[in-house]
Amino acid sequence: MDRTKLCKDRRRLLRLVYDKPMRITIDEKISFVCKIRDLSLKGAFVVMGEENRLEKDDIFSFEILLHEGESSFNICGKGQVVRKADNGYGVSFLEMEVEDFGRLRRLLSLNVADAERVVKDFEKIID
Repeated sequence: MDRTKLCKDRRRLLRLVYDKPMRITIDEKISFVCKIRDLSLKGAFVVMGEENRLEKDDIFSFEILLHEGESSFNICGKGQVVRKADNGYGVSFLEMEVEDFGRLRRLLSLNVADAERVVKDFEKIID
């Protein structure tokens, strides 16, 4: 993975270009896998096939699939669609266990050129 490849835009938090799958489950009934395009401490942008549609404000459970077959290392939580675009969805992370958030923070820190920025972003979130 290219450690310097970051999305530079108007967002306040650092975003990592990230190409891993995320499982989305709605109401514990509908489940499908989409692809993460970029990732931050507070959310992600995901792309999915035509057959899987979300609407703005949909709330869902998610699992970022870090290691195939090793679910104990995945990052889980609750998310919400905050933006719908032609090519995907902006999702915000609403809830996450402390261990999952720690894995997310570590994942970002290890894969960006400016790990100090991840620490600063973390401080913004907990203030």
